[in-house]
Amino acid sequence: MLSTVVRQVYYYQFNGKNILDSSRQRSYAGFSGWSRGEIKRVADAIISHPNKLKPVAICSVYGDESSGSHTFVLSVLIGTVEHWECFEVPWKSILLDAGLVDPQEPGVPLPFHMSEFESRIPPFDWDNEKRIKVLSSLISVIHGAQLIAASVILPIKLFQNIIPVNAHLSLDDPLRKALQWMICFAALHHPLAEFARSLSEPMPLVFDRNDFAAGMIQDGMTRVHTRIPELEKLLDVPVFRNKSRVVQIQAADILAYETMKHYENGVTLSGRPLRKSRKLLHDGLPLFSFVCGERHLSDMRSVCIEAFRSWELQQ
Repeated sequence: MLSTVVRQVYYYQFNGKNILDSSRQRSYAGFSGWSRGEIKRVADAIISHPNKLKPVAICSVYGDESSGSHTFVLSVLIGTVEHWECFEVPWKSILLDAGLVDPQEPGVPLPFHMSEFESRIPPFDWDNEKRIKVLSSLISVIHGAQLIAASVILPIKLFQNIIPVNAHLSLDDPLRKALQWMICFAALHHPLAEFARSLSEPMPLVFDRNDFAAGMIQDGMTRVHTRIPELEKLLDVPVFRNKSRVVQIQAADILAYETMKHYENGVTLSGRPLRKSRKLLHDGLPLFSFVCGERHLSDMRSVCIEAFRSWELQQ
């Protein structure tokens, strides 16, 4: 669990114990790919020093994105360390009980991917009864962790009209995705910053890693931080990790997907009823949604053009 790991980091720091010195130990703890220094930085924000000068519980944020033909969504879940502690063990237990076991690492669950689950891609090719049971159980874990949710919705048509540099790009082009991330994060920082003002340390942000666009997305996040100096005091520069190992991001994946489907159905005027899974998720989760409008996109236009030209040269 997160607090256990970061406490181990402090134990190393102050007592000289190499608790997380090997990559194997870090992987077992759920921090595969993280350096000890990176874990220490997160630990600094959320766990008290031995002299008790720091608060024991500060919030951390996990996020993911989801995209459809008409909308791009960036969603986050916010919770205290204690609340995230209540999350990880039951989440993994549900996946293992469902038979999602990593064949290479017995006892380690395979990750839950909402889009693959929806498409019944193996190993999610279950009957309806099992599908409902597993998803409902995962949503119950989200509710039990007492999290707060926020989503930013970017209408693709408006994005194309106001940010013209992307007109010739395909829907899955890394350049396009990086621009969408930057725009949504710039909108998302407002509610996150308001929340973070009540905390004494910058709030850690962890998002799903996109191997194709990770560098550009990281640069885009940094550009947003540069435009809004206040952010450095309230929010850490986001880090990107593989949701296969960080189960909190899998929960954010469900939120992002359900938000995307909800707005896609509204844009297409499909006449479909509210998705049962969306209703179930929403009923037990404080959920704030923001739709990017013309004003926000116009404010971001020059930043997007500058970033796009820089990234295009790197391709």
